[in-house]
Amino acid sequence: MGWFLERAAGYKDMSDKEFATETSKLRNVLDHPNFDNSFSELNTLAKMDEETTGNGFIEVIRQGNGDITGFEVVPSHTIRVVIMKDKDGVPIGKPIYLHSRNGNKVYYKSLGDARKVSKKNGEINANLAFKNRASELIHYLINSPRSSYYGSPRWIPATPSIIGNRLVGVRNLAFFENDAVGRLAIIVEGGSLSKETIDHITKFTKGQAKGPEKAHRLMVLEAQPKKTVGGKISETRIRLEPLTLGINDDASFQKYRMLNDEEVSEVSGLSAPFFANSSMNAATASMQRQITNELELIPDLKRHEYIWNANIVPTFTKVANLRFVRPDSVSKAEAINLDGTQTKIGMMSLNETRINMGRKPYDKKVMPHGDKPLPFALVAAQAEVAQLAAGLNQSANPTRSAQEIGNAGQPGAKTQTSTKCTILEDVMQYVNGIDSIVASDGGVIKKVILEKIDGTEEVLNF
Repeated sequence: MGWFLERAAGYKDMSDKEFATETSKLRNVLDHPNFDNSFSELNTLAKMDEETTGNGFIEVIRQGNGDITGFEVVPSHTIRVVIMKDKDGVPIGKPIYLHSRNGNKVYYKSLGDARKVSKKNGEINANLAFKNRASELIHYLINSPRSSYYGSPRWIPATPSIIGNRLVGVRNLAFFENDAVGRLAIIVEGGSLSKETIDHITKFTKGQAKGPEKAHRLMVLEAQPKKTVGGKISETRIRLEPLTLGINDDASFQKYRMLNDEEVSEVSGLSAPFFANSSMNAATASMQRQITNELELIPDLKRHEYIWNANIVPTFTKVANLRFVRPDSVSKAEAINLDGTQTKIGMMSLNETRINMGRKPYDKKVMPHGDKPLPFALVAAQAEVAQLAAGLNQSANPTRSAQEIGNAGQPGAKTQTSTKCTILEDVMQYVNGIDSIVASDGGVIKKVILEKIDGTEEVLNF
């Protein structure tokens, strides 16, 4: 689960340097929550527990002064909820958690519980020393209507389908190991198989014919003819009759497994593109991913974000919120093409496009029009360039008109001998080619033009 810090409401205009300073302590703890796991791994492990058992737990580690210094995952199968009750059996305060493993027991308290709880026996004691106090637990859970304290995993309704798929796999594995279904029936007409032959067949099928590496082996059969009433020996024939019913289908229970997979997909909230390979086209797959993201995955991420932003982040800073990285509903190439199209027609600004691509917005000192839709940014930049060119022309040739400046570098225009007039022609050529600059690299328009005016031939990329 990737993550990042974003500016909180009221602090959107804070500079990058100020934001980094304000969030340095929080970022340091999130970057190094413990010795074994990154923050992303920590949340991934807790999320795996949550999906498996319905509950995930993360321990909050504090110093004696109350500052948070790290986090640890606590396996959910080792945790039991303890409800403190008064003499009338009424629950008191938030629940307490008992961690039990290998005969060792440790108590924890709920996140935000201000009571001093003993980690040894779970008792509440206002004079408890810090080293004996219980730590807090962040409790991820999938809400269950059957319990106020425990979650329930999503897969519970699909238990029969999951067990069925497991049994199908075991059955198919046993078939390959044992080759238990006979592929041929031995039919003897006008005679019988000798005892030695029957014993040989039995031994062969039980041992020598099992396993895929022993396939296609041969066995010689010998039959004894029968005598008729007149003493004549009957004609004896041995036929091998294929048993094709039920064994020629290589994909045993394929349809059954497909129906089971569909049920598991439904209860997990995942559409086909997330759950399995599918033959659907790209547009359909993209739409299904988007629906799943908006209805299932993103709401689940927001539920976890709320826990951190309501209880953990404010103890460090008020200028930031924790965000988990959202899953993509389209590929990177599709997203870039879509953003490029929206930027060109003015639906998005250059900075919005850069943010979507995971880049920082332009610095306003370098690109003052980065927050404007592209057509407006071009107009504003061209106006500034024209004003700049007019100022240069007045210093080089005060009698030259603005119209003449605008025509510089165009076909049929008069060529000036002044060095600055030559520069002005280059400036207007850059203005005329400004669309291609923006289309190719996002366009720090004014910077490029100023570099050209200063006589620098190198076009900088930003």
